[in-house]
Amino acid sequence: MLTIVINYITLSAQQNNTADKFLSYLNNYQKKELESILTPDFKFKREFTSKITDRNEFLNKYLEDSKTLDAKFQVIKKYDEKNQNNYLVEDQSLYMKLLDVKFPTWKMSIATIGDKVSMVTLAPTEDYDNYIKEVGSKGQKFNSWMNKNHPEVNLAKTGLSQILNYLYAYVDSLKIK
Repeated sequence: MLTIVINYITLSAQQNNTADKFLSYLNNYQKKELESILTPDFKFKREFTSKITDRNEFLNKYLEDSKTLDAKFQVIKKYDEKNQNNYLVEDQSLYMKLLDVKFPTWKMSIATIGDKVSMVTLAPTEDYDNYIKEVGSKGQKFNSWMNKNHPEVNLAKTGLSQILNYLYAYVDSLKIK
């Protein structure tokens, strides 16, 4: 009986650690909850680019864009280390689904200080090159369709919601589902 209680307590602690809370809040677009667990100097770093997103941009732009795109990080595997939580995640979003791109996987590290998240790092996995080729190829087909059907539109100056509307029209025109 004692073993069952200890296992339950251990499992509960693992399920409720700061990194897991971060992922849950992010995947549910819970800005206030995220604000409460991010350090003032929080950084979101992608190792495949030089772009580093600070706390303000993460909470205001990245989170809003994620919500618009219905983006989520699906945990495939979790590796725990002291003050560093490492995950293998699948990056799912409506944008990639509409383009019919295989969802990429990333190595995600969430660094914590006490009960706060100080940094999140995304690193490419073995399928990164294939993902880049596929998203590039399918993105170019969408861009060509846009140039043919909506030459007046500059996608670089178009909001995500409107881009999604064009993507839906693109998918409908190709009968991709």
